[in-house]
Amino acid sequence: MNSPVADYFAGKTIMLTGGTGFIGKVLVEKILRCCPDVDKFYLLIRPKAGQDPQQRIKKEFVECKRIKGSSTVVVAERDIERYPNTSSRDTIESRRYSAVRLLTESYEASH
Repeated sequence: MNSPVADYFAGKTIMLTGGTGFIGKVLVEKILRCCPDVDKFYLLIRPKAGQDPQQRIKKEFVECKRIKGSSTVVVAERDIERYPNTSSRDTIESRRYSAVRLLTESYEASH
């Protein structure tokens, strides 16, 4: 029996920033474990400490079996902070706009 949360996310696409942070890792694992029918799960991850996003995913989620080889999880290898846009970079709206552009590019690249 699915929970209302799992039913809500069934067939949906999720985009998450901060997925390698303290709370983000817990959220990613919880969604993958409790919402098996999520269509796509985009993780926007930036390079950090000399590691590219793919390396960071492998390191941060070494114990998570659901993320390894998953066709549901797509890592968007971009850094919102460095992504140019036409809006002011200091507003929430411009960051949201950048995130949507990154998601669109990642989706188009995977199809």
